[in-house]
Amino acid sequence: MIPGTKWCGRGNDASKYTNLGGFGKADACCRKHDTACPYWIPALDKRYGLFNWRISTLMHCSCDER
Repeated sequence: MIPGTKWCGRGNDASKYTNLGGFGKADACCRKHDTACPYWIPALDKRYGLFNWRISTLMHCSCDER
């Protein structure tokens, strides 16, 4: 987790959806990225006929463009 955030990094440390860290704007951006992306593949998992060899979640390009 990036210091001062609860949503930026691997997973999240938030106790509920509205819980943000000291860097609220950055945290809100990370939260939206993590929760609003409809297409993603967990680390070392297969979905949509694709295998994600990375050690982190792979998000659809449209989710990372913003």
